[in-house]
Amino acid sequence: MMNFQVAGATDVGKTRQHNEDSMISFDSPNGYVVAVCDGMGGENGGDTASTLAVTIIQDILVNNTFPTPHEAITRACVAANQGILHRASTRPDLQGMGSTCVIAIVSQGHIYYGSIGDSRIYYYTPAQGLQQLTKDQSYVQTLVDSGQITPEEAERHPRKNEILNALGLEGMEPPVIGESPVPVSDGGLLLLCSDGLTGMIPDFTISQQLAMPGLTPQQRCDNLVSLANEAGGYDNITVQIIDCSAGDAAAAPQRPEVAAITTDEHASPVAKKSYAWVGMVVICVLLFAIGAYLGWDFYSKSRTAPADTPTDVVLEKKAVHTKSPVRARKTIVVTEPEAPKVKPTEPAPDPKSPASNAIKDTNKNATPSKASKTIKDTSKKGQSATPAAPESEQKLTTITLNPDETI
Repeated sequence: MMNFQVAGATDVGKTRQHNEDSMISFDSPNGYVVAVCDGMGGENGGDTASTLAVTIIQDILVNNTFPTPHEAITRACVAANQGILHRASTRPDLQGMGSTCVIAIVSQGHIYYGSIGDSRIYYYTPAQGLQQLTKDQSYVQTLVDSGQITPEEAERHPRKNEILNALGLEGMEPPVIGESPVPVSDGGLLLLCSDGLTGMIPDFTISQQLAMPGLTPQQRCDNLVSLANEAGGYDNITVQIIDCSAGDAAAAPQRPEVAAITTDEHASPVAKKSYAWVGMVVICVLLFAIGAYLGWDFYSKSRTAPADTPTDVVLEKKAVHTKSPVRARKTIVVTEPEAPKVKPTEPAPDPKSPASNAIKDTNKNATPSKASKTIKDTSKKGQSATPAAPESEQKLTTITLNPDETI
């Protein structure tokens, strides 16, 4: 079994009034799941969309077992899309809301991942440096792919925040699944983030933070959020890190109820059995000696005690008080469970795929093309820099649906 740690941080940024990002991490029959969603679509729509997305993803993956992690990611995203569309159809004020999504599942020694929209997943190892594993589903990315602009020019393009696919879009395209899963044994760092991070600091700075020695996963998350705020903090910032190097005694806070389990692979099996046998013999000898002593003491006292003196045996029942385990604020140490038994499920639905669907985040001064179908993020329109927003939130978000709501 492999050990890994998961840490995360989210912040409203310096100019927004509401945090429309959501993040979640949890264990499931399909593996350990980590996800980041960036919402859009009106004053309440963005927050509602991203919150609903992570809630449905958790519900689907906790209560169902899929044949492969790839199918698990696809089915969870399709269900989240349907849930957001249904909620928007019942609430006129939420029509047009949507959310990006990046999701990773740690299963059987590998990390499988998928993405929708322009939130990103990076992977860092000391040997290979920083690699961007996902590709933005955005208008400027199509320009980069066709050679019309460079990646550097794309970062400054006025339409860089127009995305072509999202949860909550009629005819949403399925998530793009990574072709090759990441081996946990590589000991790297997997970073999931919203564009509030990548829009503020370059990949070079992200790489520097991930390469910095001696930091816990939580410290890396906090540092990245702080750097994005120092660069302007024009958007909500959310990051989650899966640290696959945690098995080599990384000095990170641990959750008592999810303690890391390590084994000495170099110890001899014969030696382990010998130690156990010796221990059992010692325990038996001690128990025999204690029993003999107590028996002799009882026999001696019974012969010397007066006949009319009753012997009372009092059993003192002591209350045992246990303290609830103290949860780490945002860091989780995880031991990957054994592969779950797979029960067959129905094949994944084939969502409709329109030729061109675009979502525009208007707070970033995007101008959609005339041929594109757009959904505007009205909550972000016309906002200018305001005094510093509330203190940075650092949370591990686990959200459940309101029982009286129907998706």
